[in-house]
Amino acid sequence: MPTLTVVTNAEMTKKGAQDLVKALTDFIYPIAECPKEYVHAHVSHSQVVSFGSGDCETLCCHTRVVHAQELSREKKNEIAGKIQEALMQAVPTINPGSTQVLFEETSGANIAIGGAMLPL
Repeated sequence: MPTLTVVTNAEMTKKGAQDLVKALTDFIYPIAECPKEYVHAHVSHSQVVSFGSGDCETLCCHTRVVHAQELSREKKNEIAGKIQEALMQAVPTINPGSTQVLFEETSGANIAIGGAMLPL
């Protein structure tokens, strides 16, 4: 059950954001070894954010990946690379050095889908 939350100051059309959500969903579920229906992706664009300098004009992006099981460093690296590819497709002018992926692992004991806790 991965959850991907993308926050960026880049402007996108609704279709651009939808395409990014689809790209994120399509690559993450086989890596995370979960049903596609369990992927939650959220893109929040045109936000006031900065990466390190306080400069809100430079395009940047923060992506948070929450997953219900521990992911190996290799899988995290693969996911980070795929996120970067999807972002560059959606926002070609974003500087790769101004993007960040934060991985957070949680227990299935803390996640409910459809009003029911995930099986342990």
